[in-house]
Amino acid sequence: MPKTIKISILCLITLTLLVTAFDMQISQRLFNPDSNYGLWFRGFAYVPTYFIVHISLFIVSRYLLILFKKWRFAIVLLTLSGIIILNGLLVFKMYDYIQYPHITMSIIFTTFIVVSFWVAKSIKMEWLYSFAKLSSVSLLSFGVTFMSVSILKMVWGRPRFHGIVSTDALYNPWFMPSGPTTQDIMQAFPSGHTAFAALTLLLILIPLEFNTLKKWFHPLYFGLVVWILSVAVSRIVLGAHFATDTTISFIMVLVIMHYSKNTAFYIMDKYFSPE
Repeated sequence: MPKTIKISILCLITLTLLVTAFDMQISQRLFNPDSNYGLWFRGFAYVPTYFIVHISLFIVSRYLLILFKKWRFAIVLLTLSGIIILNGLLVFKMYDYIQYPHITMSIIFTTFIVVSFWVAKSIKMEWLYSFAKLSSVSLLSFGVTFMSVSILKMVWGRPRFHGIVSTDALYNPWFMPSGPTTQDIMQAFPSGHTAFAALTLLLILIPLEFNTLKKWFHPLYFGLVVWILSVAVSRIVLGAHFATDTTISFIMVLVIMHYSKNTAFYIMDKYFSPE
């Protein structure tokens, strides 16, 4: 794990401990359910990560098609299934929040697929295995994050701030779960938007993998952190999450990415190496 990531985790843990006592006050101060800033990020926070995962899916597919020519039909079928699942999830997330016309949504998803395919196809053969390894990390990180966030939301049962304002729901700190729930208004912990925004940090694996690009690591990392923090604050502004919901989501994704990288690299080198 790079030193920058370790420092980031330490800072986020410290920040979480500091703001735990002021979660309610922070939300009360920032709450603005009609904020255009908050509403924009609510609709588009997922888009960069889904774009990264689309590209990753095509890269892995291209690599496997070259490696296992006899299994082309199965690989293509799995790729198409992945595209359908990804776009289904994205439709659910985006349409639920921004409600664009169906034709607009269709154009967005078609663009995702076409551009992702083009990027995957443009990678030089000598770089393909390295990018396939990075892409496997992306897919594994995405899957583990999606499952972890979904399960924790239902198990933890922390009320959203806007739910406390509009109903009789009682506030409870992040470390005191209320119990299993299926109600969205009781699924503040952890922040899904922040978690998926944090997955854009998968891009920093590129300068870590290629020595010629290492000089771009810190500019890319801090630029992505600005994006993640912007998403996190927007969720607090809309009253969908408390500050600790977002910081813990960020920490969780950094940890998931670290172990996903170790796992994916081990599997790729042991079972899917071109040598």
